[in-house]
Amino acid sequence: MKKLKISNEIERLLEVLKNTEPVDDKYEMIAENLKTLKEADGVKVDSISKEAILTAVISITSLILILNYEQTGAITSKALGFLKRS
Repeated sequence: MKKLKISNEIERLLEVLKNTEPVDDKYEMIAENLKTLKEADGVKVDSISKEAILTAVISITSLILILNYEQTGAITSKALGFLKRS
């Protein structure tokens, strides 16, 4: 959605730039804004993958289950050694 808005604004500025004389003071300002928008259009934002989120949730759930068992169970163990180390 955001990429679409930037693309629409770039197209709008190109139209304004076509209708502006190069000797006009606004021409340079419009060209600078256009350059900034083109640079922003090429930036990619990394997001967290679903696998990473799932792995984190499973690890936390495992930890909670093991700690709960050790707290309520009569036998203590070294169950924390079974957790995946990452």
